[in-house]
Amino acid sequence: MNRDRKTRRCRWYNDKGWPRLRSNGALGCDREEFNKFCFFAHPSDPEWDTAVISPKPAAIIYQNGERPRTPDPRVKQEPDSTPMSFSAYGRRASPPSRYLSRRTPSPSNERERDRDRDRDRDRDRDRDRERDRHRDRDRDRRRDPPSRHRSRERSPTESIASSRNYDRDYPSRDDRHRRSFADQPPSTYPIQDPQAPTTASAPPHSPHMPPPSSAPPPLPPPPLPPQSWITKASEPTPPTKPISHDERRKAWVARIKLMRESITTRNEHAQLEEDVRSLRRFRDSAHFQQRSDASRDKLDAQIAETEAKCAADKLKLNGMVNELIESDFWPIMRQDDVLGFTEKLDDVRKLVTQLSEHVLQVDRAARAVMTKRDLVSQPHARTDVMDVDETPDAPRGVKRRRISPDDGTNNGASSSRVARVDPAEIADVRDRFSTLENSMSELENLLTQQETEMYERVAEQLDMHMEEAAEKMKANHAEAIEASLSPMREQLAKAEAELVLAGSEVQELANEVAELINERTATRNNLAKLTEENTKLMAQIVEINAARQKDAEDRQSLRTSLANTLSETRALNTAFQLHTASLPPPPPPYTTVPPPFSTTSSPHALAETLKPALLDAVRAEVQPLLLKLRKQVEDTVSGRADEVVKTVSDQLEKVVELCSEVTKLVENQGASPGRDAIVVDGKGDGGVVNGHVLKIGDS
Repeated sequence: MNRDRKTRRCRWYNDKGWPRLRSNGALGCDREEFNKFCFFAHPSDPEWDTAVISPKPAAIIYQNGERPRTPDPRVKQEPDSTPMSFSAYGRRASPPSRYLSRRTPSPSNERERDRDRDRDRDRDRDRDRERDRHRDRDRDRRRDPPSRHRSRERSPTESIASSRNYDRDYPSRDDRHRRSFADQPPSTYPIQDPQAPTTASAPPHSPHMPPPSSAPPPLPPPPLPPQSWITKASEPTPPTKPISHDERRKAWVARIKLMRESITTRNEHAQLEEDVRSLRRFRDSAHFQQRSDASRDKLDAQIAETEAKCAADKLKLNGMVNELIESDFWPIMRQDDVLGFTEKLDDVRKLVTQLSEHVLQVDRAARAVMTKRDLVSQPHARTDVMDVDETPDAPRGVKRRRISPDDGTNNGASSSRVARVDPAEIADVRDRFSTLENSMSELENLLTQQETEMYERVAEQLDMHMEEAAEKMKANHAEAIEASLSPMREQLAKAEAELVLAGSEVQELANEVAELINERTATRNNLAKLTEENTKLMAQIVEINAARQKDAEDRQSLRTSLANTLSETRALNTAFQLHTASLPPPPPPYTTVPPPFSTTSSPHALAETLKPALLDAVRAEVQPLLLKLRKQVEDTVSGRADEVVKTVSDQLEKVVELCSEVTKLVENQGASPGRDAIVVDGKGDGGVVNGHVLKIGDS
């Protein structure tokens, strides 16, 4: 959804801009109550006038689950007026629901009034639409010029005025409609003479003469010159000098610049109004009351400054709108010479009026003559009312009373009175009637021919003027188009070159995008592999950490056992020193001469004889091994004590066992003088194991 542009109205406001009642008793949209963004247009938004009407909310979200019903339109005439938006009744410093919940004493009565108001607004809306539809149908029937009626769509100036509640009042559509008809010049149609006999009272016509028309056929209404709806049509427009192309261009440049400035100012004004509403909502919030006095004073000053800027922009925008209205805005075109055409049309109207008056006079005279002729042709007509020389405008004679057949005296008098009429006079009257009929026929033919010729001449003049005006407009339009097309062709060529360059760049960009897509696929595969490897490495790291923790525990146990072993070694060393100190000093060395070997010696004596040599041989073999073992132990313990504790633990146990065996051997050999012994801290060869000296040498 396009959130930058709100194309539909919020359903919690009706067409007049009034808020609808929600089920919780609040009015209007609930997103304003929580300071959230609503994706639909509100009456305070500039998009309200052009947004599409939304359907009503469902009945379940109204209070008590009822939908406000719209009754049939009543017979109540109200003046048509431009619907005012909800923003025209003032800006709210706080949301309506919060305002009502804080200050409305009886919510039920207020809800009833709001429901009635909403119902009345819907009824007025239906009546306005019905009236607009009938008005548009009547306008199509009348076929008025399109310049006299404004479109149903609102102009930019009217939209600005209605959305921002300007003080300037514009005429409504009905007022302009009535004024356009009131400004038309009065028609010069001939008016029938009140003294002329009507169709009902006229006598039957002669079969030789068609019934004359009481009035000529109505002429079509004359076209009015195009004019702005601001100026008055009753004032004659003086002939203006044709506007050149440069002047029109300058005028349009100035007006486009003014429109751009007005649009920019309008956007700034809307932004300032939004800032003012936001600051006011923040001022009315509970968080504002917890701030310091300096912050509140600063916010009040900021609100006052923003309101001042908003008022200044509003005045500036009103001035721009007035300038746009006074500049006659759109009709910047060459005006034709309609004044001469109007004068000629007035002359034709006067001529037609005179002809119609003559036709009326002839018609009245013909009617009078025909009436008198019919009276003469009657057998019992009175001669005193058949004077042919009587003026046409004289009043008619009194209607003769009917005579019954029983009245013989009156019949005799009437017969004698008719018998005295001269037949020559009757023949003369008949001849005069025949001559008058022929004259009337010729006059009617002449009038018909003259009227036909007049209409043909008027049509020819109109066609000629229209063709000349069309040719002039076409020539001027062609010149203007040619003058405006020359820079446009250059711009078009430049745009085509830029388009070709942009096409090549787009092609390169497409190739790069394709390469990036391919690289992205390879990168995704590599990323999947790396992710899998990372998962495996993480599992290995977890295993290594577990093994390391286990090794640490093992090393700790080995350190404990080594410490115990060292303490035991120290104790054994101390005991050995005490034991050696308590022994008597060794006797001086002496040489023993082995007895001569004899075959009679026993195996035991032979073993005793070979024992010293065997001990020396064992000592010679074991001593290098012990020295090598001591060196290895020293290097291992000093360099990699923690890493090889587990590895050398077995060797250390062997060393401990060896020490135990050596100790036992020393204890066994201690009582035998002249035997080899292992001494501690002696002068023989030895080594150091963790601070304890172990020496092996001859006694």
